[in-house]
Amino acid sequence: MAGSDEREVPQPSDALISHAPAEHRERSPERDDLDYVRTPPVVRGIGRVANLLLLGCISFLPFPTSLVAEHTGGPDARTAMLLYGGTQTACAVAFNLIWRHAGRRLLAPGVSDTFRRDVTNRYLIGLVGYLGATLLALVQPWLTLAATALLALMFILGPSPRAASG
Repeated sequence: MAGSDEREVPQPSDALISHAPAEHRERSPERDDLDYVRTPPVVRGIGRVANLLLLGCISFLPFPTSLVAEHTGGPDARTAMLLYGGTQTACAVAFNLIWRHAGRRLLAPGVSDTFRRDVTNRYLIGLVGYLGATLLALVQPWLTLAATALLALMFILGPSPRAASG
């Protein structure tokens, strides 16, 4: 429609993923009293940076994974494993940042301190573990793959901090 003052209304996913400032609000054309898009509290400040870091790492992860699949042996294995481990370490950094942000501001009031401490410890173990797994590539590249598999199993099969929550 030529000459109309229609605007493109941002979608909620725009606010979650990118640059929409917390103060930016759009009114719904159907209802004047309803905010159409609200930036959730988790994507403000360091939470937004950590969220974008995690999104970037997860989006990038297929590339080093394919390099590992192509170069499990040979002269490029070390480089592939360093890139793979580095990406996993960056994901662990993002998870830790998000948890620290959420743990202080966004958890329900009834969540026990034991639960918070257990989750914090597991995430720190993951961060140190992924960093160590990455450095193992300098010694023997296949050790990185074995260590990251063990870390994944630890998180999947290990004791759940949920038992401590209540």
